[in-house]
Amino acid sequence: GSLAGILSCKPYMAGRRTATDKHLQEILDLRYVPEHAIFAAVDYAVSNLSLLGKDGYSLESLNDGEKAKIMYAAHHLGEGDVKKFIENTMTSKRAEKLLITQVGVKDAKKELNDAGANWVKAHRAWLKRYIERKIKIGNFMCDPTQAPATRDLLALADYLKNNKVK
Repeated sequence: GSLAGILSCKPYMAGRRTATDKHLQEILDLRYVPEHAIFAAVDYAVSNLSLLGKDGYSLESLNDGEKAKIMYAAHHLGEGDVKKFIENTMTSKRAEKLLITQVGVKDAKKELNDAGANWVKAHRAWLKRYIERKIKIGNFMCDPTQAPATRDLLALADYLKNNKVK
């Protein structure tokens, strides 16, 4: 059904507030208010890190720049897929769908060619490059020379996978 129907459906919003159709657009429009957008993004990022921590991923030893990369990956992938990304257990079909959704069919096929016809490798390589381009923590610091050195996304995924508390 409609977005209003989905958001007001008990299975999707159990224990949470819901919006009526009359107010749904007003609530959705809050995402264009910078302060609300920032707080929502931070809340989502912190929630994702918390969920990863509860699943045994060792996040305490990551520096702020590395945490930002994991937060951004979780933002793009969601809780379930970010775990599959970290564990490198994503299926080829899922990787194909995610990559096509992000870059379109034409660019996804180019990524696929560059990755030796492997959708998982293509998606991982694309997401790594994308996040490395976007997350430059020094750009948001008063003194960028104080920015910590960060591992790339794939190195972080390997670290988290190999240091997971079981």
